[in-house]
Amino acid sequence: MTLSRTINFNDESYSKARIEIDHVNYGLDPKTKELNIARRTNFSAADVSQFLLELDGMELATSKKEEGFSYFAVELLCPVKGTELGKKFRLIFTTLKNDQGVIGTITLYRVRLRGYL
Repeated sequence: MTLSRTINFNDESYSKARIEIDHVNYGLDPKTKELNIARRTNFSAADVSQFLLELDGMELATSKKEEGFSYFAVELLCPVKGTELGKKFRLIFTTLKNDQGVIGTITLYRVRLRGYL
C-alpha cells in the first residue's frame, strides 16, 4: 500500500508499506507459531499506516540485521481515533536493503503494564 505521505527516518525515505494485517490483528501463538483464534485488535491497513507515519523524523536503532533485512521495534502511542487512542503499542517492522522505500510491518500490539512486585 502507498502511504498518504512520504516519511523519513534514519536518513531514508519511505512511501510504501507491506502490512501483515492478520499478524497484527491476531498475533501468533508462542507454542505453535500459528495465528491465534481470538482477535486482539481490529486495525485496518490504513490504521497501521497511521502508526507508520509516526516514525517520520525518528532515528531508530536496528534490533537485528539478517540477510539484507533490518528489524526494528518501537513503542508508540496509538494515533487511531477510537478506544485505543493514546494507548501504548509496540510496532515491529523491517526494511530491506534491496527494496528501498518500503516498510514491512510484521506486527503491532498493545503494551500492557504488568503488576509491580
